[in-house]
Amino acid sequence: LSMLCFGGNESEFANWAWRTVFISNLVGTIITFLIALDDKFNDLYLLHQTNVILQFLWWIMFFMCLFKSPGLVVDNHSDGNRYSYDKGLEEIASIGAVVVDIPNLCHTCRVRRPLRSKHCKIQRRCIHKFDHFCPFVGNTVGRDNYKYFFGVLVFHFLCSILWYITVGFILRRTRISWMFSFYIMYTFGWFLMILG
Repeated sequence: LSMLCFGGNESEFANWAWRTVFISNLVGTIITFLIALDDKFNDLYLLHQTNVILQFLWWIMFFMCLFKSPGLVVDNHSDGNRYSYDKGLEEIASIGAVVVDIPNLCHTCRVRRPLRSKHCKIQRRCIHKFDHFCPFVGNTVGRDNYKYFFGVLVFHFLCSILWYITVGFILRRTRISWMFSFYIMYTFGWFLMILG
């Protein structure tokens, strides 16, 4: 479990956050399915069905956000040279001391960056419409995966609300263990974190 959560070496240790989200939501999904299969809660069919569907959508959004490229800035020239970057350097040299319309260049990636793109220190690449690097999805949030990141937040919020409604029914109908109480408090911390 420690190897899965924190990785085997220092370079993998940075992945602890998204692995923690993955394991927490996997446990939550398993608990949701177990509660849905319990005979004591057969009358809550619509609640269980909605919760399972929303969790399924959350998993889709999470994996799309995790594996989809955020929108890398590339020099799209077929000959492979750095024409636009070099041309940008020449433009800066020809402008001299006048600071008007200086091209936006990234000297690390050696590309000419479009507006609202920035260099991500974690991925070491320039990202279109860079928002931030989110350790909880293990990826940079940019132009191409922003909608999936937003979906992760919305579906996590909705699943949390349905989870607490389900917990309310569980508390009224059965006795719970200290471990389940701890998990309720743990998920409440995630819920507060999503609210920001």
